[in-house]
Amino acid sequence: MYTRNDGEGSGTAHVGVTVLEPDGGFCNLRWQSHGYGGNGSTKTFTYTYTYTYTVPDVVGYYDIIARAWSTQLGNPQSGECQPDGLLAGPHNSGRQEDNMFQVQASTTIFSEGFEGAFPGSWFVGNNNSNTVAKWEDNSAKAYTGSWSASCADNGSNSRTTYDNNLNTYMQRRNVSLAGYSSATLRFKYWMNIEHHAPGCIYDSLQVNLRTQAGYWEGLMSICGNSSGWPKKTLNLNAYTGQTGLIISFDFVSDGSVVPSGAAGVWVDDVALTAE
Repeated sequence: MYTRNDGEGSGTAHVGVTVLEPDGGFCNLRWQSHGYGGNGSTKTFTYTYTYTYTVPDVVGYYDIIARAWSTQLGNPQSGECQPDGLLAGPHNSGRQEDNMFQVQASTTIFSEGFEGAFPGSWFVGNNNSNTVAKWEDNSAKAYTGSWSASCADNGSNSRTTYDNNLNTYMQRRNVSLAGYSSATLRFKYWMNIEHHAPGCIYDSLQVNLRTQAGYWEGLMSICGNSSGWPKKTLNLNAYTGQTGLIISFDFVSDGSVVPSGAAGVWVDDVALTAE
């Protein structure tokens, strides 16, 4: 079974089948998809063929069925055009391989595009004594809409730089993943900050999580130039079943070096989904 969450666009599934060589002629293979997928097409091959199926971005179930038969003999005889080890299929007295695909609906725990009043459900502040800037909504950059969240707002909603010696946070608190077995945090980000590899020990964008037991754990720490708006996907499966979680976007800068031009971190289209 192939499982893919909705909201991620189309996916591809690779289904392979191997048949035994016929006594004469060649084998045909028909791939047929059921559910929302519609019908497939007939492929001619000798031994092995792999079909790439595009799974639609629609919640539902999909069957990809491979049926093989001999064009020369009409109905395949023993050992001809038969996928190895598979049960007899209903068409052309051939053999079939049945692959089930499922597109599951997920639950959105929270989502944020920063187009409304800020901070809203977020908590923002500073983890050190430098309070000249903090996370705030910002109109200088956005992936969708007109606004995003900036790591170093000093009162100007169009600011495009940051300060040294910052340690700012933007947190979603009291998050519950009770009753779920998988969870994913996704967001877009634009970043141009001081780079250091490995470790990002100078400036960094971090995502940290406080568990139900009260322990902080790092989910990611990155630095440098993102060259646009990449998408970040973080697996939170380890925290399913827990309540009272805190998810924190943290920005840390050291005592020197701010890149020229637009500099800082902007985050947009944050979503936590679970199933």
